[in-house]
Amino acid sequence: MAAVAVSMTGAPLVSVIIPAYNAQPYIDQALATVAAQTYRPLEVLVADDGSTDGTARCVERWRNAGLPVEWIEGRDRSGRPSVPRNRALRVARGELVAFLDADDLWTSRKIEDQVAAMQAHADLVLVYSMLRTFGATTIGAPVFGLKPWPTRAALDRSTLEHANTIPCSSVLARRTVLMALGGFDEDPQLQAVEDFDLWLRVSELGPIGFIPRVHGYYRVHASGISRNSDEQRRRAEYLVRKRGLNNFTFREFRRRHYLLTLVRNTLDIGMTLALYLREYLDRRRRVSVPLRTAVTYGLPAAR
Repeated sequence: MAAVAVSMTGAPLVSVIIPAYNAQPYIDQALATVAAQTYRPLEVLVADDGSTDGTARCVERWRNAGLPVEWIEGRDRSGRPSVPRNRALRVARGELVAFLDADDLWTSRKIEDQVAAMQAHADLVLVYSMLRTFGATTIGAPVFGLKPWPTRAALDRSTLEHANTIPCSSVLARRTVLMALGGFDEDPQLQAVEDFDLWLRVSELGPIGFIPRVHGYYRVHASGISRNSDEQRRRAEYLVRKRGLNNFTFREFRRRHYLLTLVRNTLDIGMTLALYLREYLDRRRRVSVPLRTAVTYGLPAAR
């Protein structure tokens, strides 16, 4: 497919899409990190998936407080995040779209940094960053720390096919590209890997970019699918068959010895601290926002 190039003027509207199902315990925290973004303009679309708790009331409180948030009702429970995400995509007005799961969090300059990359380079179709896990995880847990490890971040379709290094809540993408692809595949067998499937298809339309900064936090639940590696692997195997992926490594499903995991996670903490320090110094010195792609770019100075 041909590469996509889009010119943007001024500050493009960013549509923030948040799928929600019984998210009352977490949605306030997620929306607080959206409200704290240094970038404007934003529109926030919370797409319901048949919630029966007080999620809608939480969203209404934020709307009354001045956050430009819209509740997109979903009366029937689909059980697949792809369905509410697509419903929100169809009504989104932004040139750019950011995804945030209802239980995840963003750092305050996440959107600002990513929009700078997209404005500076019209051929980019998607940019992403790192998330750090929190919640039901410990230093000895397999699900711990940074995703992706910065040296393993995919920069093109070929490297992305080896492993999904793109956390959904870290993505900013061009809406026209997402719509051209029909959004997320709503195949029930792709639940939990539907985002990887979309990133693979997006990466066929143009360059993707990676910003080596921690731009958010991914919540790990004791009962979440991220804790069920066998189920995740089964669905990944289905995706491999469906899309004919020949180079997928399944490396994220490998079982490591506890001591090896402990060492890796300790190094992960050191890497995280180094990344925080690098970002702090970059902003103090007003040096460029780091961006990695298959083609090297320079970016405007950080604020």
